[in-house]
Amino acid sequence: MTKRNPFAVTTPEYLTASEANDLFVSDVPGYRHLREPGHAFLNGARGSGKSMIFRFLEPDCQRLANRCSIQELPFIGIYVPNKSPQYQPSELAMEERNSANLLYNEHALVLHVINHAFRALAIKTLENTEFEDRFPIIKEFFHDVFLSYLERSMWDPRSLTAKPISNSHEVFKVIRRILEDMLFKLNNHFKAQLAQGTSTFVAYDGALLGFSDFVAPLFEELHSSQIFGSGKFYLLIDDADELSTQKTEILNSWIFARTTGFLSVKASTQLRYKTYLTSSRRRIESPHDFAEINISDVYTSDKHQGFNTRLTQIVKRRLQLAEIEVDPSDYFPEDPKQKSHIQEIHREIHDRWEIHGKGARSRDDTYRYARAEYITRLGGDRKQSSKYSYSGFETLIDISSGVIREFLDAATEMFDRTSVKFAQNEKSIKPHVQSSVTRTRANNRLRNIPNEMKNIRDPLQYQSADIKRLNALIMGLGSLFKEILRSPRSERRVFSFAISDQPDEGLLRILELAIEMGLIQTSTIGRKEGFGRTRLYILTRQIAPVFNLDPSGFSGYKFITSKKIWELMSSPTAVANILRSQSASYFIDDDIPKDLFSAIERDHPEA
Repeated sequence: MTKRNPFAVTTPEYLTASEANDLFVSDVPGYRHLREPGHAFLNGARGSGKSMIFRFLEPDCQRLANRCSIQELPFIGIYVPNKSPQYQPSELAMEERNSANLLYNEHALVLHVINHAFRALAIKTLENTEFEDRFPIIKEFFHDVFLSYLERSMWDPRSLTAKPISNSHEVFKVIRRILEDMLFKLNNHFKAQLAQGTSTFVAYDGALLGFSDFVAPLFEELHSSQIFGSGKFYLLIDDADELSTQKTEILNSWIFARTTGFLSVKASTQLRYKTYLTSSRRRIESPHDFAEINISDVYTSDKHQGFNTRLTQIVKRRLQLAEIEVDPSDYFPEDPKQKSHIQEIHREIHDRWEIHGKGARSRDDTYRYARAEYITRLGGDRKQSSKYSYSGFETLIDISSGVIREFLDAATEMFDRTSVKFAQNEKSIKPHVQSSVTRTRANNRLRNIPNEMKNIRDPLQYQSADIKRLNALIMGLGSLFKEILRSPRSERRVFSFAISDQPDEGLLRILELAIEMGLIQTSTIGRKEGFGRTRLYILTRQIAPVFNLDPSGFSGYKFITSKKIWELMSSPTAVANILRSQSASYFIDDDIPKDLFSAIERDHPEA
């Protein structure tokens, strides 16, 4: 019998409450904060676990986790996806900025959100027997509140077919049908407008719903009715950066409103939220208007240990659910021969530390140089650095670059390959399988950069040459960091750089593209001049195997001038020739004040 892959990822939206509770690890930055009333943004890279958090905040999961009834919950989380919004057909016609389109856009967003809200409430709450006696109250809410607010918005009640309603589910079905009909009417209007052309005006005679005159009072009445208990409502807006610019401004206007006594907006983004301006051109700001929670762990300091702990718990739980009673470090073992060779180098460095040591303690030098020295020796005259094994649980965590999905997808491939080649009762993933999958994924990631353009929010904002330059930049940085690894420098494990002067708009555009595609992460460090902060750019460790880099270093980085970064983007061949003839020093701005190093060590201690 084929054993189910314990690392396979199911879209959280399709997990049952029981499955979500089994898989969810609550030790997530900001999770407890998200449970509290108040607007919030949950920011993180694709695959960092945002949707899973939102799934766990839904009432069916919370009821199981807290072992209580839904009416006893302190909040009711309502999941609203945005990957494939229902209002897409009319997007093109509604993007022109004018007051009419602002009303149309808000109406479309309201219909999308409220439709999902009543669908979620029906599926995630009414399925429970505790609501069997709530039908009279729900029916009263429908007639006295929902229909009343619709009629105030110029909705024609004659469009409602008079059919007897005998239970709560039927009430919610009727509500959703009304909302869907309104959405179809809006979309058909704009299809007609597009067909006629911009020169011909097509009148719209339907109702228009807004936040202040429909959404807010509707949820306030729903909260007061206590149909679902006394808990406040949370709109869990997933992938909010998929919204158009105008709808983003409208959502910001909702966040600007003071409704957290009964309704809070919790929006997730992939670090590419379009704007924080409202539709009235005001700016929402943290912490005054919303809390900001960054779930992605950027490996620039010892803070990454929180991610290690969380991912270890996730893997342990998945192995246990698959009845594989093995510790993650044993299930993903490091290559034993490689481990032995690195331990020998550890001893060598320790033995000569008193005479040739560079760090304050011998363990500092062994930590910094042993693995880098092993990779360097592999890449000697025989050019065998490609034989370095990217295996071991800690190495795989480092390669994932703080993205849970990256680890799970790689582990899924490793498990599948093991299941095909070896016995089903294998208690570990062999090191050569780990390394082979990791190297293949790294090469594919680099090769697929042009294809990933379709995943960014607006390909038209980038020039055609930007992709070529981005490719060259990643290749150039990888080659530079590889040369530093092979050098006798005091810090050889480098994945990060900061720009020591003012970058031009073209360079910033390419760097933003790299960030948006997940090839570069960001943090901040002390400025080169010794005051203020500047941006730190961190190359994803997911492509470390392409350049045979050691993914375990976290504190090393270099300052580079804008001119040298442009040279890195010139061509991989030109960069390789420069590195062979002039070494890595050609690109690095080493003119750093001596008194700055102590500040750097404080900002970025060794992992």
